[in-house]
Amino acid sequence: AAGDDFFLLMDPVGIYTRQEAFAVGRALDELGYVSFEDALPTKDIDGLVELCNALDVPVTMGEFLGSPYYFGEYIRRGALDEVRFVVDNIGGISGGMKVAQLAETFNMQCQPHNWGTTYDHAVHFHCELAMPNNTWFELTLPQGFSDRTYIKDRIRIAEDGYVHAPTKPGMGYEIDRDELDKVTLRVDT
Repeated sequence: AAGDDFFLLMDPVGIYTRQEAFAVGRALDELGYVSFEDALPTKDIDGLVELCNALDVPVTMGEFLGSPYYFGEYIRRGALDEVRFVVDNIGGISGGMKVAQLAETFNMQCQPHNWGTTYDHAVHFHCELAMPNNTWFELTLPQGFSDRTYIKDRIRIAEDGYVHAPTKPGMGYEIDRDELDKVTLRVDT
């Protein structure tokens, strides 16, 4: 319905059995999908290796790994085609950049995970802006779903299909202190 030039990515969040993942993966190959994320539970390294070898669609993994130092085994064994990370799980922006650079050394794409509020998106966006090996920006839909009244700036997909970098200092998204005061119940000191 969207047309042949529309990119499709699939993320079942690790719920498939191996048999299901192979069946869905073959269908995604036929349909021309560009990413099959978390097709199997993260711990099933052997199944992921088999899946990567059997499919054309890139298998994207990593958002449930808890340290930048865990990614090496997945890359070495061929248990993923593209690397995914969540900065919260791997030591923040520094950990994210370690993973991005590791992926880059193996000529692999790296897709930081974006989900949540403006600041959840912003921290991953800053990694993406600093990475030469990232193509996608994931945005919680519908746009505005995760906006908070106390954050002045919004992250949006522009009409040209891109998400434009912030221009303000820090993370680039300003807090409205008056709005924050309105929604604050108490401050513990």
